[in-house]
Amino acid sequence: MEIKVQLVNLPGSSANWKRALEVPKNELPSLSDEQKLFAKRFGMSDEEYARSIWAGRFSEALYKRYAEQLGKFLHDASLSSDMELIEIAYDGWKNKFYCTLQKRGGERIPLVIDANLIIHPLETGDDESLRYAAKRVKRAAELALQPASALRVGFGDHQGAEEV
Repeated sequence: MEIKVQLVNLPGSSANWKRALEVPKNELPSLSDEQKLFAKRFGMSDEEYARSIWAGRFSEALYKRYAEQLGKFLHDASLSSDMELIEIAYDGWKNKFYCTLQKRGGERIPLVIDANLIIHPLETGDDESLRYAAKRVKRAAELALQPASALRVGFGDHQGAEEV
């Protein structure tokens, strides 16, 4: 199951910065001239900027894992319904997953999921909360797939989207 995942406005963390500080200097990425100029403008050494790139990669991997878990829940929900998952986008500033579902052979339907529903059980290792999240995501997908005459609640830039 290949899921298209987009990640924007990812939050950083002190834990990821600490991990980046442990990366050996010779494993840091080479910077382009543009990146070196950017680092200089902000008073950073090339090494500090390269480490910030590594810290960003750690954050990206973490949030991609969260998006993939949501994708698994939506895939599992699709096995008993008439839909497929097209893509998932995570916006770190809003802490939401913006999903695009599609009725098989039909219209695309937006679905917004509060990221804490997925992130909290994964970070705490709480299997019961993870099962609860799977049920909530399945129910949200079912509601989103109801006919257009059904009640829809709009949120921000995903007008008409169901939100969980």
